[in-house]
Amino acid sequence: DRVAARGGTFVLSMNPGALDEREESLVDRTFEACTAPARAVVEDVFVIHASGLLITHATRRVKPESDRDIMVSMLTAIMNFAKISFAEGSEELRRLELGQKTVLLERGTQTILAVVYLGERPGAIDEEMRAFLWRAERRFGNLLERWNGDVDEVSGIRAMTARLFI
Repeated sequence: DRVAARGGTFVLSMNPGALDEREESLVDRTFEACTAPARAVVEDVFVIHASGLLITHATRRVKPESDRDIMVSMLTAIMNFAKISFAEGSEELRRLELGQKTVLLERGTQTILAVVYLGERPGAIDEEMRAFLWRAERRFGNLLERWNGDVDEVSGIRAMTARLFI
């Protein structure tokens, strides 16, 4: 009331999932919803070995929504299918749109990077993805050439994904 009486605006940021039904009803009656301007939000980063095995998965969510191994297998299969069937073997699939989510794909020599985001395309994401692949393959290239699937051998790659969460 004090804020409104002085002509101000009171902004309340909250997670509706944290409220029970009664509290949510009270907030809905008391406050007017406003939406933030559309911007990119990176949700997931998958680093995949050229063999199709998952090296690491980083996510913004507390608990991932889907089985990451299934997601990686499907992405790899879709990329290979598109390359063989539609691009006559010369082009790579670079983007998939899944409802409100977009998956950007970048292939290095020994790794594939998949970045899942919501909203508008992040401005410098292409350069960041290429730089990530260059750094990861430079640092872990020898291990990745003979990698047997032991994620502990390349555990440092996960820490490198932090730069991709814009």
